[in-house]
Amino acid sequence: MFLQVADQIAVQILNGQWVFGAKIPGVRQLAMEMKVATNTVQRSFMELRSRGIIQKTGIGHFVTADARTLVVCWWKKRLLEEELPEFFKTMYLLNIGWEEIENGFERFKADLRPTIK
Repeated sequence: MFLQVADQIAVQILNGQWVFGAKIPGVRQLAMEMKVATNTVQRSFMELRSRGIIQKTGIGHFVTADARTLVVCWWKKRLLEEELPEFFKTMYLLNIGWEEIENGFERFKADLRPTIK
């Protein structure tokens, strides 16, 4: 669960809502907003700090200068090493070809485009 919270924080960084130097809401506030326990948010913060994505100061957690790049690298590594092998296995088992995947991806991009700021 804490990785899902970390991912939600990472999304805020990737979509530009939280930029370098931005103060991230406190543990209690984020826990209430995400409807999770405070220790889940704390573990998420620890994970993101260990990756250099956020830093803790005496007054809270802040987005680091390299946060966006670090999130992209982290997610790409996870996609390539964990998610794609499972995806390829499912494609193979269901006999899904690249053309179907490409068409689905193009539809996804068309649907997503209006929501990107």
